[in-house]
Amino acid sequence: MLSTPTNISPAITAPDVLLIGGGSVIISPLGVVLAGPLRDTEGVLLAEIETDELAGAKFDFDPAGHHTRPDIFSLHIDTAPKKNTVFSSS
Repeated sequence: MLSTPTNISPAITAPDVLLIGGGSVIISPLGVVLAGPLRDTEGVLLAEIETDELAGAKFDFDPAGHHTRPDIFSLHIDTAPKKNTVFSSS
């Protein structure tokens, strides 16, 4: 059985309190909203996704392109061998 932390307001843990109103949505590979958003109700969203759009969506993904900020982000790879498990007594 799960216990409720003591530092949470009782109003939040009440079963009839809606914390998040949903917002379920289906978006195509190219970013077009196909269904939804579904808010403040129960329901099922259905949509057909054009699988032909998948290749085009991959071209839109630009992880190292014009908006990359090398002054802010960098990737450092340590190629030195490491042990997977280290035992210590401390």
